[in-house]
Amino acid sequence: MSEAILGEDADDVPFPLALHIARHDPARTLRQTSVLRDRVNLWSKMAGTHARTCLRAIAAIYADHPDYQPEWRP
Repeated sequence: MSEAILGEDADDVPFPLALHIARHDPARTLRQTSVLRDRVNLWSKMAGTHARTCLRAIAAIYADHPDYQPEWRP
């Protein structure tokens, strides 16, 4: 049986999952998502090469996602 950590609601959290959560702090992930969403919204309203370059750079983070389009590559 693998080790577990007692969760706040008395549910055991498997140790590997607890390590994953610690490495990928949910609060940090939410802050990062908010900033990226703000940047995408801003750049989507702008015209020009710089805006397209920035959007493609952000999209590249998700290059392994099935909905990623090859023409989005930076």
